[in-house]
Amino acid sequence: MKPKVHYVNSYKDIPTANDPTMQGFSIPKTGDIYAIKGKTTEGYLQHEIYHVEHNHPVKPRDFRDFIDQEIKASYFAYKTVKQPKRIMGVLRAIFNDVTTNIYSATPRQAIAAIRVSLNRLDLPIGWRNDYKQLEREYNKIYQRSK
Repeated sequence: MKPKVHYVNSYKDIPTANDPTMQGFSIPKTGDIYAIKGKTTEGYLQHEIYHVEHNHPVKPRDFRDFIDQEIKASYFAYKTVKQPKRIMGVLRAIFNDVTTNIYSATPRQAIAAIRVSLNRLDLPIGWRNDYKQLEREYNKIYQRSK
């Protein structure tokens, strides 16, 4: 599907949007990408273009597919426009989405699936370091709670 980018003034102008922190939103089924003027980065836009071009469902059935799609879309953005140079925020959001918000994966399952998806790619050093940091943070949190 060929992406169609619609520039809007606010997240409120995006259909189904309810998050004031969002940079934009894509609907792969229709090819529509909503980008917020002055807020959406080129890296984010490329990330959403990847989702549209690969017709990714907004919510895949399996959390591993969600993780893989998000990491591949971020990697495409990195390869296209060298953004994001670091991925810690993306990794934390993915981890939180699959363990609390969208899916009900365990923390161990989430970390393992993120590792598998990242290991399939030729990662920039910043991404590799961010993953190691994420793993240390969550190992510390979940070891403490035992």
